[in-house]
Amino acid sequence: MDILETNNLNGLQEPVMDTAISSAILKQVSDGILGETFRIYTPKRTLALAPRDIRDPNYQKALKSAVAKNFVPVKRLTGGRAAVFHEGTIGFAWTIPDSNPRFNVEMRFKSISYLVKKSLCDLGFDARIGEVKGEYCSGKYSVNLNGNIKVMGVGQKLATRASHIGGVIVVKNSRLTQSILIDVYKDLEIDWDPQTVGSLDDVKVGIGINDVRNSIINCLKSTNDLNYSTLTEKTIVLAKQLYREHKSI
Repeated sequence: MDILETNNLNGLQEPVMDTAISSAILKQVSDGILGETFRIYTPKRTLALAPRDIRDPNYQKALKSAVAKNFVPVKRLTGGRAAVFHEGTIGFAWTIPDSNPRFNVEMRFKSISYLVKKSLCDLGFDARIGEVKGEYCSGKYSVNLNGNIKVMGVGQKLATRASHIGGVIVVKNSRLTQSILIDVYKDLEIDWDPQTVGSLDDVKVGIGINDVRNSIINCLKSTNDLNYSTLTEKTIVLAKQLYREHKSI
């Protein structure tokens, strides 16, 4: 498995490009150009909008709310509902070759949620897999703390011969996540409970992005041979071609 960290992209790292890079990696893995890749990065302020959000009649209103709070709206690669990324979060994208990706959807969801749960438990958290009642962008493979606050959301996108599992872990500044979601979910008329929004440092003050990043990589090392890689020029070129597909208008 290749570990790809993309926090220093010489001006390329911005929300739409972040998503376009994941899209490019998925295509290249599906085409056999790249092998299994686990990408981990610290995002810029992003409101990731799903197809269902984009079809909503109040979509433009949600875009205005995002921009008003300095979040860049992006057409997300995976499903669900609107999700928030910012500098207090960790973004991840696990891209896996698979000749029959539809057959293994459930297994991959279980694998990523278990990886995040174990990584957080190793840091001393009471991390659990499962939906918190009323959570934003709900899903049975979310990860929560103490059964009360959601700290990780995940979605999956399939290609012909590969799958992409992408999501976000909220490490710090849950209030920022909450504030943008309150406005956007009101615009989209999504019923939810803002009290389900949480971050790791709500429970353990002082926890840092690198603490969580290192724990995730250590867990991956326990079951995989890891190779550290860098973003190739071919991937960057393809991401630039896909950029327009992920730019919200």
